[in-house]
Amino acid sequence: HVYPVRLVGAPSLQSVRFLYAGVRNVSNPAPQNGEIWMNDIYTGDLLRDYDHAGRLSANISMAGGALSLGGNWARTGADYRGLRQKRGAGADNSTLSLNARTDLQYFLPLGGFSIPLSAGYSNNKSLPKYPPNSDTEIVDAAVADSLRTQSNTRSFSTALSRRTTSKGFLMRYTFDALRPNFSWSETRSISPAS
Repeated sequence: HVYPVRLVGAPSLQSVRFLYAGVRNVSNPAPQNGEIWMNDIYTGDLLRDYDHAGRLSANISMAGGALSLGGNWARTGADYRGLRQKRGAGADNSTLSLNARTDLQYFLPLGGFSIPLSAGYSNNKSLPKYPPNSDTEIVDAAVADSLRTQSNTRSFSTALSRRTTSKGFLMRYTFDALRPNFSWSETRSISPAS
């Protein structure tokens, strides 16, 4: 016989240490003696969710390399399992990265100098399927969003160099050898603990 149960609070099968069972006599008021044996205790209707992973990448170069653009996007579902994985990651993970490169020498007369510019942006987001220390699936999108882990990174870099070698001895080994550069990066993170 199958006896349904009711969820109270946030139960977790991993936390079960003891099972108690009993019999109630509701039809015969006289005490009864005997033995009861129980076996094959199992959970029915096992939830098996199937998920997928996707990846998209694109790169484009225009005007002979004057401008290069690139981007990558990837998503792995909470229940997606690789060939050697027994279970999914338990969180919906997505990644987006964009980058752009150019050189000002293609747009401005720089007198033999090169000033390359590069900029990048990345976003990593993880939405959990279950709350911490629980195996009850989150069904409220607001709760999942409050437990998300996310990071955004922006970066920029540039440098200055001379494309042609000076004829003068002094300029060739002093000014031409200089390679000043500048780089900047900023990362902002969100996590349930912060």
